[in-house]
Amino acid sequence: MSVEIPKVIRPLTRLVVLSAIIGGAVLVWFLLTKCFLEREGYHRVNPVTKLVSEKHESIRASDDVILFGDSRVDQWCNLPFSATSKIGIGGATAAELAWGLDSVLEGKFSQIAYVQCGINDLKYLGVMEGDFENSVKRCVGDIQKIAKRLKALGAESVVVIGIFPIGEIPIVRKPFWSDEIDAARLEVNKLLSEQSGEYEYIDCDDVLNDASCFRDELHLSPMGYERVNRVVRASRK
Repeated sequence: MSVEIPKVIRPLTRLVVLSAIIGGAVLVWFLLTKCFLEREGYHRVNPVTKLVSEKHESIRASDDVILFGDSRVDQWCNLPFSATSKIGIGGATAAELAWGLDSVLEGKFSQIAYVQCGINDLKYLGVMEGDFENSVKRCVGDIQKIAKRLKALGAESVVVIGIFPIGEIPIVRKPFWSDEIDAARLEVNKLLSEQSGEYEYIDCDDVLNDASCFRDELHLSPMGYERVNRVVRASRK
């Protein structure tokens, strides 16, 4: 004898099945994305290619001031000084920048070099759990390698700018974000400041203190860059 399912229950059954399908799809997406970010993070902080040199073989750094770093340098608008050039590589880690620096700037001179990088080394802490201390140590070491190499290439002085703060995290990125990222950023800046010897150190956290300074979670707005410019200009007085 067959049992007829009440009409009221049928839509509910469909809803449960549909919810299970959607939930399963979201779970698969989450796991695949997390796996990709973990793998990408490992290769980006342990570089095996000269990404930097491949992208910037033709750049001439002949100005009095050079800004060197990742996309935060690449997107730097209203440069702080008139005779300024910038070498910014979107997505590049400090490890990659240190790796490719010899080829990028070999034989080129800059009177003063400003360095801004490191956030791309740390943002993977959202998926690479348990790597806090190693990530901080690697990031500090690679930024110091960059400063040392710039000095060896002829820069009269090198100024390391503390890793800029982080803007508001969008909801789609929150599953892959962690409070450890900003904690690591602060620790890296603290160590860079304490261990400065072959370079000067300046920090911009105090001026990048509201939402108007950020275009998104990782990048500054024109107002943010203008505030940074004031700090950079003051460092030359």
